[in-house]
Amino acid sequence: MTPRATPASRRTSPRPAPRRPSTRRSCATISPSCCPTTWCPCTTPVIDAVPVTPNGKVDKKALPAPRLLDRRPGRAPRDETETALCEIFAGLLGHDTVSIDDNFFELGGHSLLATKLISRVRDRLGAEMSVVSIFEAPTVAALAVRLGQDGAAGPTAPLLTLRPGGTDTALFCVHPLGGLSWPYASLAEHLPADVALYGLQAVGLDDGDAPLPGTLEEMADDYVARVRAVQPEGPYRLLGWSLGGRIAHAMASRLEAAGQEVELLALLDAYPSTEADTEAHFSEREFLDGVLSAAGLDAADVDGPLDVDTVMAAVRSAGADLAGLTADQLRRLQHVMANSFRVDGAAVTGRCRAGAVMFAATVDPVGDPAHWLDHVGGELEVHSVAAAHNDLMRPEPLAEMGAVLAKKLARTARADHA
Repeated sequence: MTPRATPASRRTSPRPAPRRPSTRRSCATISPSCCPTTWCPCTTPVIDAVPVTPNGKVDKKALPAPRLLDRRPGRAPRDETETALCEIFAGLLGHDTVSIDDNFFELGGHSLLATKLISRVRDRLGAEMSVVSIFEAPTVAALAVRLGQDGAAGPTAPLLTLRPGGTDTALFCVHPLGGLSWPYASLAEHLPADVALYGLQAVGLDDGDAPLPGTLEEMADDYVARVRAVQPEGPYRLLGWSLGGRIAHAMASRLEAAGQEVELLALLDAYPSTEADTEAHFSEREFLDGVLSAAGLDAADVDGPLDVDTVMAAVRSAGADLAGLTADQLRRLQHVMANSFRVDGAAVTGRCRAGAVMFAATVDPVGDPAHWLDHVGGELEVHSVAAAHNDLMRPEPLAEMGAVLAKKLARTARADHA
């Protein structure tokens, strides 16, 4: 859920029946060429027609379950933890059995479904882990070793390590309105391996009692402090999607005021604000409609009055990816989003000395990239992306933007070592 989203704009797209004969082999050959590995299903079932519910939606429960092809035998679980993880993997991904060598993503998992895995591991094993752990240790055997090692840096921590290490300057990614930086995890595979990737997440998701920022400037100051705790000196690389882009721009101004260099400011369909809107308001109904829409549902799918509990019940019943959240986490998310919406509306974009790389969504565009010319001192480099604002983290747009960013990062790295 991003700042420019509207409830009606977020709908799941049904899988069309093929117009011409198709085979599993052809689908398996095409998919990896255009999608990141962790987004590609291990198999693609071919169906003659898409089943629908009486109100015209895709009937997900009637769709055939995917089955693994050419699956190699693996080792059996060796202890209670591995047994539990194998059972969680199998139940979550729809397989009869899972070995400790099976890969979560190769079994059909993806970055959003990882939220369910986190929730089920917490409920059954009492262990916390981050979504990053699943990317770094995607097999049962590897994940069993990682359990409990994430410590306080859980999936909603204010600073999330999306990819650790690296000898090159890190890239810091700022969350959109929803407050979470998980979507940026899939960006890592498109960037040079020696670039560490961090996600800045909203205050209030990890600790419901934490005071929320009163202004966008206050938010930017806090995020700069977090960044400098990891990397005390520049040059800095910042990236933000939607609201995250405006926060990243404000961070760049503050870093420059402190005498630091910002060598990359990447704006993902983010646009400056020239007028403050002190009446900006994000209602509970808008939030709940957005949650339902993100799950492919609407108010008609909810039994009883529309509130957090009934919405979460509908989301879980539908088996949607957001089912991994608890009702308490959803309430925190609503609180954070309402505050961020108000803070963003009241802010007027300033100016920084750095240039910017702007990725503009061209499907139902929400702004004009040229508006940034008054807010950056350096070159404004604009790249058009054939996608809608809310779809920029989907595989194809992400791969396209990642390729551009990889070249930019490689050039700045060569310049730094020249």
